Amino acid sequence: MRWAALLLLAWPAVAQEKAPREQQVEKAVAAGVTWLKRAQEGDGSWGPCSTSRTYEGPTRRTLQFQAGPTLLALYTLAVCGEKKKSPAMRQGYEWLRNHYRKTQVWTPGGASTEMGTFEAAALLLALPVIHEGPCPPARKGGRTGFKVPQRSRIPRDDWRWMHEAVVFLTEGSRDSRARFRGCQTARGGWGYGAASIRTVEEMAATHFALLGLRSAARAGYPVPAKVWYGATVFLKEMQSFGGGFGYREAGKGTVGMTAAGIVSWLICKEQLEHARRTVPPEIDTLLPEKWMRLDRAYVPGSNPGPHPVRPYHFYALWTVGQAATLGGRPYVGGQDWYAAGARYLLGKQEKDGHWTDATCIEPQDRLGTCFALLFLKKSTPRLRTRR
Repeated sequence: MRWAALLLLAWPAVAQEKAPREQQVEKAVAAGVTWLKRAQEGDGSWGPCSTSRTYEGPTRRTLQFQAGPTLLALYTLAVCGEKKKSPAMRQGYEWLRNHYRKTQVWTPGGASTEMGTFEAAALLLALPVIHEGPCPPARKGGRTGFKVPQRSRIPRDDWRWMHEAVVFLTEGSRDSRARFRGCQTARGGWGYGAASIRTVEEMAATHFALLGLRSAARAGYPVPAKVWYGATVFLKEMQSFGGGFGYREAGKGTVGMTAAGIVSWLICKEQLEHARRTVPPEIDTLLPEKWMRLDRAYVPGSNPGPHPVRPYHFYALWTVGQAATLGGRPYVGGQDWYAAGARYLLGKQEKDGHWTDATCIEPQDRLGTCFALLFLKKSTPRLRTRR
């Protein structure tokens, strides 16, 4: 109690910090964008994600995401205003098209690997901003996901691509010509890939899946309401004993996962309200407790709490920014969340323009740069008002 009281007394002084000047942020973003384009591989990709450590679960397999960094880099560049006809954007986009099959697999070097939750979600984040600009408008969708919404600038082939990713992230396809399992489990959450009896759901994958599905819904795709309802049930089960969210069920809460849980709940509430569906009352009942947990633990540049593998500081910072934006909160932990986060990131930027997050998986420089730029550009659209 004593440390909490002292922390509360210290908050007003921290909150008085001013954000870096706009010119400073713009210069840092420009340098980061320049470095990210230079980091592109000769084949147009940004390389694979890989980790030498095994993640917990029945299979304990080492993970590798072939298209993840490329999708995240394209999304980041588009958010930063890079035009889709620029060499870096065009080459990255062509690499994705050449390495994608309609049977939901990526084929690097001819060796098929299963498309994962993070890649499908990143695809849904990237395509709307690539084709419609850094702030794509929220469009009214139809009853089916097969038809491109009116006035949308997303090409028909890419809309079909988005449709396949949404189906993959939700219930899967039962079509005999292209049958595949979906990623959302019977409990309503997500793991790293297609759902099965061995799937271990976790908060980061669920957060990313809901970000991608929200992006598709804003673009006009009619994501079924049962997806949002299922996710709210899962989130209720995922709460930690300390009031926040952990990486796995019943795990101790961390800053990054608590922010991810808040974001996930706010997304579900937004989408259900927009569809004029009943919002589960526990969302509004339990959210204040989650905000309190986040306020007590948030420190820019760190991610306090137990982690199964790595703490992912820059991802946690980006996620806190999402929570604050969607929640309409100028302060987190008594601090101006953007001023404190921007100051931290500008202090961590290397001379050549990139950021390295030594707390995430490889490639730490490319992923760190993407998450830093997404935070600085405030990439998360605000909540939609009820129609």
